[in-house]
Amino acid sequence: MGITIDKRHIEICNEIASDVNRAINKFEKRKYPINPLEYKKLAEKKDISIEKKKKQLAGELHSLIVKTFSLDAKKAKPSKDILGMLRNNIEILRFLINKLRNINYYLQTFFLEELGLIKKLSIWQEKGIKERGINYTPKRELEKIEHTVYKLIERIISLDKGLLKEYKAKEERIVEKRSIETKDLEAVLKKQSELLSHIEAKLPPKSKVKARLLEKTTFTHWSSRIFALLAAFENEYSKEAEIFGMLRENEKTREVIERKIGHLVREKWQLLKIKEKRALSMEGGIDEEHLRSFHHWAALSSL
Repeated sequence: MGITIDKRHIEICNEIASDVNRAINKFEKRKYPINPLEYKKLAEKKDISIEKKKKQLAGELHSLIVKTFSLDAKKAKPSKDILGMLRNNIEILRFLINKLRNINYYLQTFFLEELGLIKKLSIWQEKGIKERGINYTPKRELEKIEHTVYKLIERIISLDKGLLKEYKAKEERIVEKRSIETKDLEAVLKKQSELLSHIEAKLPPKSKVKARLLEKTTFTHWSSRIFALLAAFENEYSKEAEIFGMLRENEKTREVIERKIGHLVREKWQLLKIKEKRALSMEGGIDEEHLRSFHHWAALSSL
């Protein structure tokens, strides 16, 4: 059986492999660790639209995954320094993924609802989306990821080519032009969130980052799957960018997309105060709409 895969997905895999090979050739230990404070400014940015912030965070995720896993065992022995740097970078990657998942949660719920692309959700449905982690991934999607793992091991210079025999090379059927509509945005965001959860699951907490992870066979399995998941996420993100391009054609929708996070937080805070005032003046107390307003304000404040 062959694999049907987007041309853009293959292009992204090739771009990641090229970026990794360049980083391996330029590897310098003193430039490997990342200062977490560099990301604090971006994380706290509110004078920017959610679309632009997500683009910046996705770009940082790509750059940091490439930098963190562009290691050659011959040049970077599993010393105390290298392990410390790896733990540091992985902690930042987990932070970036959490921010991206928070943004996706907003897009999957309030944003889609405001645009009329989904029906109004109850607070319990919203929370269900928030708490959902790795869901069932269809077999065909897993096969695509395994196929791109093979291609990445094949192309990345530091990975163990001896592992290629463990994979069955499959014939590719490349889709040159994909068909995407605005109604596909919900499914695209859902798949992105699942892929981010998969990436996060492959990034262990600091205490679990041990020297054995840098053994050539283990490191090849580990890093190639992270690169393959990143490629799958970026392919879905490229679909999102196409859909946002379509949505921007409508002036009213464009205004919704371009609103800054700070403006949205203030807007939701004002609405929350109105709901609270109403709740205090009524015997019924806090209702679901009041809870939803609080939930929306809290979610936006975390972006």
